[in-house]
Amino acid sequence: MNEQQLTCFVDYCRRHLDFTIPDMKYYSCLPLCALDAVFSIGVKYSGVSMTVDRFCRNYSISREAENTSVVPSKAKQTTVRQVLELLNGVSPEDLADIVSNHQRTSTKNGILKTAAFIQWLDILELYRIQTYQDFHKHWTDSNLEKDLRAVRGQKSGISTDYFYMLAGNTGDVKVDRHILAFTRIATGDGRVSATTVKELFRSAVKELQPEHPGLTVRHLDHIVWEYQRF
Repeated sequence: MNEQQLTCFVDYCRRHLDFTIPDMKYYSCLPLCALDAVFSIGVKYSGVSMTVDRFCRNYSISREAENTSVVPSKAKQTTVRQVLELLNGVSPEDLADIVSNHQRTSTKNGILKTAAFIQWLDILELYRIQTYQDFHKHWTDSNLEKDLRAVRGQKSGISTDYFYMLAGNTGDVKVDRHILAFTRIATGDGRVSATTVKELFRSAVKELQPEHPGLTVRHLDHIVWEYQRF
């Protein structure tokens, strides 16, 4: 990242973005964050939303936290173990039928996204992570991130970045096609890298916070994503 890129990016944000858009909402429990993250990459979000809705209806899980602007209390959450118990005996193929979504993690040698979701839950269980609060203790656990990214089709890290954001990590951005396209247009650099995108978002937030108190990297990501999808 250089100063010219940052200046162009911040100016473009000021001219084009709606900073009144609220931050992303919190789900009622951590497993739903994993479900959203696994299914979201490379597809239209409307389909992901319907997948989450079907999963919640079938297993009688509330979709959103009672107060969507804050992490729900541990007592209000459906735990990772409880979801795994609900899925006991349910194959990835069965779950794909239940949520009416048979997408795969990759067009080349990918697995069903339902299989990746179940594997992520197994990994969280292995690390004794049941709730948002448990997960927050593992923000800097590189082994956990490595294991999540080792699931077939998750190597790029886009899904894991998004998962951490959904779970409450406010200091990161997921460099998906929407975010990358916006940044390349804003900077006028069609070759800007994922690393540079993350640097630009973090630096831009520092520049924009005096005008928009409380703005975080995650919130800026959400605002940009909303702008790009229309």
